[in-house]
Amino acid sequence: MPKSFGQFIRKIRLDKKLTLRQFCKESNYDIGYISRLENEIISPPVEEKKLEKLAKSYNISKKSENWKKLKNLSDISKRKIPEEIDTKVLNYLPAFFRKASKKEVTKKDIEKLVKLIKGE
Repeated sequence: MPKSFGQFIRKIRLDKKLTLRQFCKESNYDIGYISRLENEIISPPVEEKKLEKLAKSYNISKKSENWKKLKNLSDISKRKIPEEIDTKVLNYLPAFFRKASKKEVTKKDIEKLVKLIKGE
Protein backbone atom coordinates (compact mmCIF):
# COMPACT_ATOMS: atom_id res chain seq x y z
CA MET A 1 0.00 0.00 0.00
CA PRO A 2 1.49 3.35 -1.02
CA LYS A 3 2.29 5.55 1.96
CA SER A 4 2.57 8.86 0.14
CA PHE A 5 0.75 10.84 -2.52
CA GLY A 6 3.58 10.37 -5.01
CA GLN A 7 3.77 6.61 -4.45
CA PHE A 8 0.00 6.36 -4.81
CA ILE A 9 -0.26 8.14 -8.17
CA ARG A 10 2.79 6.26 -9.49
CA LYS A 11 1.16 2.94 -8.53
CA ILE A 12 -2.08 3.86 -10.31
CA ARG A 13 -0.16 4.85 -13.45
CA LEU A 14 1.95 1.68 -13.40
CA ASP A 15 -1.13 -0.49 -12.76
CA LYS A 16 -2.45 0.91 -16.05
CA LYS A 17 0.87 -0.14 -17.62
CA LEU A 18 1.63 3.41 -18.71
CA THR A 19 5.04 4.98 -18.82
CA LEU A 20 5.35 8.47 -17.45
CA ARG A 21 5.66 9.80 -20.99
CA GLN A 22 2.54 7.89 -22.18
CA PHE A 23 0.49 9.05 -19.20
CA CYS A 24 1.48 12.68 -19.68
CA LYS A 25 0.75 12.56 -23.40
CA GLU A 26 -2.74 11.11 -22.78
CA SER A 27 -3.57 13.45 -19.91
CA ASN A 28 -1.94 16.64 -21.24
CA TYR A 29 0.21 17.05 -18.13
CA ASP A 30 3.81 18.18 -18.24
CA ILE A 31 6.11 15.19 -17.72
CA GLY A 32 8.31 17.19 -15.33
CA TYR A 33 5.32 18.12 -13.17
CA ILE A 34 4.07 14.53 -12.80
CA SER A 35 7.61 13.28 -12.24
CA ARG A 36 8.12 15.82 -9.44
CA LEU A 37 4.79 14.81 -7.87
CA GLU A 38 5.62 11.10 -8.04
CA ASN A 39 9.09 11.68 -6.61
CA GLU A 40 7.72 13.99 -3.91
CA ILE A 41 9.88 16.90 -4.98
CA ILE A 42 6.78 19.11 -4.98
CA SER A 43 3.60 18.92 -2.93
CA PRO A 44 0.25 17.83 -4.36
CA PRO A 45 -2.12 20.54 -5.57
CA VAL A 46 -3.53 22.69 -2.78
CA GLU A 47 -6.71 23.70 -4.57
CA GLU A 48 -9.43 21.06 -4.60
CA LYS A 49 -10.28 21.79 -8.27
CA LYS A 50 -6.69 21.05 -9.32
CA LEU A 51 -6.69 17.85 -7.26
CA GLU A 52 -9.98 16.83 -8.90
CA LYS A 53 -8.52 17.50 -12.35
CA LEU A 54 -5.48 15.38 -11.51
CA ALA A 55 -7.72 12.60 -10.14
CA LYS A 56 -9.79 12.66 -13.32
CA SER A 57 -6.67 12.11 -15.42
CA TYR A 58 -6.06 8.94 -13.38
CA ASN A 59 -9.74 7.93 -13.82
CA ILE A 60 -10.39 8.37 -10.11
CA SER A 61 -14.04 9.12 -9.36
CA LYS A 62 -14.87 11.39 -6.41
CA LYS A 63 -17.13 8.64 -5.08
CA SER A 64 -14.40 5.99 -5.05
CA GLU A 65 -12.12 4.68 -2.33
CA ASN A 66 -9.18 5.80 -4.45
CA TRP A 67 -10.45 9.39 -4.22
CA LYS A 68 -10.54 9.14 -0.42
CA LYS A 69 -6.99 7.77 -0.41
CA LEU A 70 -5.79 10.43 -2.86
CA LYS A 71 -7.42 13.23 -0.85
CA ASN A 72 -6.14 11.92 2.49
CA LEU A 73 -2.59 11.47 1.18
CA SER A 74 -2.74 14.97 -0.29
CA ASP A 75 -3.91 16.40 3.05
CA ILE A 76 -1.24 14.49 4.96
CA SER A 77 1.51 15.65 2.63
CA LYS A 78 0.41 19.21 3.37
CA ARG A 79 0.51 18.40 7.10
CA LYS A 80 -3.25 18.80 7.20
CA ILE A 81 -5.37 16.35 9.16
CA PRO A 82 -7.77 14.48 6.84
CA GLU A 83 -11.37 15.66 7.17
CA GLU A 84 -12.71 12.24 8.08
CA ILE A 85 -10.66 12.01 11.29
CA ASP A 86 -13.02 12.28 14.24
CA THR A 87 -12.62 15.52 16.18
CA LYS A 88 -12.56 13.50 19.44
CA VAL A 89 -9.29 11.98 18.27
CA LEU A 90 -7.83 15.41 17.61
CA ASN A 91 -8.35 16.40 21.23
CA TYR A 92 -5.98 13.61 22.33
CA LEU A 93 -3.19 14.36 19.87
CA PRO A 94 -1.47 17.27 21.67
CA ALA A 95 -1.15 15.26 24.89
CA PHE A 96 -0.02 12.22 22.94
CA PHE A 97 2.72 14.18 21.17
CA ARG A 98 3.85 15.84 24.42
CA LYS A 99 4.26 12.38 25.93
CA ALA A 100 5.95 11.09 22.79
CA SER A 101 8.47 13.94 22.82
CA LYS A 102 9.45 12.90 26.36
CA LYS A 103 9.67 9.28 25.22
CA GLU A 104 6.97 8.29 27.70
CA VAL A 105 4.74 6.65 25.09
CA THR A 106 4.25 2.94 25.55
CA LYS A 107 3.15 0.39 23.01
CA LYS A 108 -0.19 0.27 24.86
CA ASP A 109 -0.59 4.07 24.41
CA ILE A 110 -0.01 3.75 20.68
CA GLU A 111 -2.46 0.85 20.41
CA LYS A 112 -5.11 2.91 22.25
CA LEU A 113 -4.60 5.82 19.86
CA VAL A 114 -4.82 3.54 16.82
CA LYS A 115 -8.07 2.00 18.13
CA LEU A 116 -9.49 5.46 18.75
CA ILE A 117 -8.57 6.59 15.24
CA LYS A 118 -10.10 3.44 13.75
CA GLY A 119 -13.25 4.00 15.80
CA GLU A 120 -13.00 0.72 17.69
